[in-house]
Amino acid sequence: MVKLGKKISALSIDIVRDHHAGNYTCVAVNRATSVNFTAELVVNVPPKIAHFDFGDHAVNFEESVSVNCLIYLGDLPMDITWLFNGAHINAYTGVSIVKGGKKASILTIDSVHAGHAGNYTCKARNDADSAEYTAELIVNGIEGVLDDKELHIIR
Repeated sequence: MVKLGKKISALSIDIVRDHHAGNYTCVAVNRATSVNFTAELVVNVPPKIAHFDFGDHAVNFEESVSVNCLIYLGDLPMDITWLFNGAHINAYTGVSIVKGGKKASILTIDSVHAGHAGNYTCKARNDADSAEYTAELIVNGIEGVLDDKELHIIR
């Protein structure tokens, strides 16, 4: 507490943390009476994402892969989204996203192909701030092999 004058005092918290949240009461007393005022301090905690990866090795064609985006710290409500190479994943072929609770999201690819290779980013946002974490999916495979639908015979 800092006394600024005979009739003015202030409470200052230099670095606010979530444990500072709560009610703070100022009490003024003189010979005639006493009065008090209570104020609530609400501390918004930004999200923190647990690191994830696709494993120590490259994924082979047609294998399945799954990663869990877990927000281990942060106030609700929490909005969790996934990006693929910087673009939102909406209905990207072969990629499914399932909510794993209020602070988790699971991204699954049932049958990996070359087009799935790239950077997958989990982004978490709440009223305090946002956070993101990116992991790269590396796909092993035979480059240059075309799908039957893409093969054209030239005579």
